[in-house]
Order: sequence, then C-alpha cells, then structure tokens
Amino acid sequence: MKKTALPDTDLCPVCGNIPIHIRRVVRANEIAVCGNCGSWYRVPRPGPETLNKIYDKKYYNSWGLNEDEKITQLSKRATFTPLLRRIKKILDPEGAINLRILDVGAATGMLLETANEFNFIPYATEVNDYSVTVLRQLYGSDHVFAGELTDCPFADGYFHVVTMTDVIEHVTEPGKTFQTAARLLGKDGVLCITTPRIDSLSRRVMGGGWLHFKEEHIQYFSRKAMAKALRLAGFSIIKISPHYKFLTLDYIYRQLLTYPHRLLTPVIRALHRILPAKWRNRPLRYCCGEMLVIARKAT
Repeated sequence: MKKTALPDTDLCPVCGNIPIHIRRVVRANEIAVCGNCGSWYRVPRPGPETLNKIYDKKYYNSWGLNEDEKITQLSKRATFTPLLRRIKKILDPEGAINLRILDVGAATGMLLETANEFNFIPYATEVNDYSVTVLRQLYGSDHVFAGELTDCPFADGYFHVVTMTDVIEHVTEPGKTFQTAARLLGKDGVLCITTPRIDSLSRRVMGGGWLHFKEEHIQYFSRKAMAKALRLAGFSIIKISPHYKFLTLDYIYRQLLTYPHRLLTPVIRALHRILPAKWRNRPLRYCCGEMLVIARKAT
C-alpha cells in the first residue's frame, strides 16, 4: 500500500523522507519503509502514555525474571562479556584507567554488573520505574537518571563509553538520542549499539512474522540508515557487524511464550519439555538478525 501525503510525524526520523510503503506486521501493526535510507519505523509513532504502560516489572517476564533471575543472568553475562572486553581494548588496552560508562536503558543493571569486572565506573538511564528502583539500590541515585537520555543532567564530555544494547529500537527520536550521546562523550569516546537489523537475512526469511516486530519496537535500522544517522550526530564508524548473542534454551523458551511464533514456539516448547536442565541452561551462540555498531566521537 502506497502513501504519499503524510503528516510531519510520519516522515522518516533518520533522514526526513516520505516513506514509500506502509506494511502490516505482527504485533507492531503498521510499519513505514523509507526508500531513501532503508529504515523502517512505526506509524503512527506511539506516545509516552502508550509506552509507559508497557514498561513495568511485568515487561521482564519474557526474560524469566519473575521466575528465576539466573535464567537471564546466564545469557546476558555471556553476551556482554566479549562486548565489554572489546570496548576496553579500544579505549584502554593496557587496563590502566577506570572508564566511566553510561548504559542507556540499563534495565536491571546486568550489563553494568558485568562492566564492574572490567573496572568501569557505572552510570545508567532508564524509563522503567521498577528498573530505576533496582538500579539506584545497586549504584546510587546520583549514578542513575530516571528518564530518556535526551533529558539526562550528566555533564558534557563526562563519559568514556555510552552503551545502547537493545535500546535504540525503543526510542521515538533516535537522531536526538545519538546527538546527546555525542555530547556526553569525551574526546575519542566510544558509542556501542546492538539493535535489530531490518535488512538482515532473518527478517527477509521471516517477513512480517519476524520476531523483532513488537509493540514497543518503534525504529528499525538498516546498516545504511545506522551509518547515516551516526555520521549526522557526529560519529565516525569503527565497525558494523552481525551481533551474536549467547542464549540459553530456558531464555529462548520464555521469549517465545511472550512473543509467540507459529512454527518456532511449538518446537522450543517441545525441546524445553524433554531436555534436562543442564542442556537448557547452557548458553549457545546465536545470530538473531541484529547488528553490533561501534562508533567513535568525531573530533
């Protein structure tokens, strides 16, 4: 279905162009496709009231936090460790300094817990009230801002690293978010992003049933759109590559119960029922249609 006359709120948030198609997909209703930069995005874009209803303690049921925190910890720690090791190598190969890290959309702090092992000094932003309470108990109120990154009061140039893992797809104003990250980073500071990639093989194969199509996912980047948005915000690209996560079967099982797929959910449910716990709790490496982006603040 083509659409030619759109309000400004429906223009591409990355490049400002009019979309060439509107597509219907599972869970996310209508998605606009930008023919210029290749990004996809929800139309109409949901407002704060809609999003605030999504982000509460129940939001983490798909992680298994309502049953056993270890279900998530095994997967997250195995995924975050190589990521943080790579960032540490870029900024501090000798391991001589403590780097200030700001984790945007820090959830319950599992990336920052892993960052402690690399001597990062942890800071966080988060919009989920439940998560903010947990984070402040862990790191103190002065290290945790409740709200969007674009509103945070941290000083310009204060951070060595800003991380956005599984976050930018939730943001209504990605361009302003990237600009704020650039402002908060010091000279040669590093931005690390993981996010679903709309031009990935898994999206092309699964079509409108792609698992990353969710009500709370607002913005989907292609490689081209991501590179364009970051350059406009004042970054130079170090690397854009497939992102590999380490997931346990227990974690995948809960994800597919919350976000069901007509083929995958029955298969995973059957495996979860017959496999012993030692196999269900072993993190395995998967490429789930996401990309890893590492960028440096341009001088």
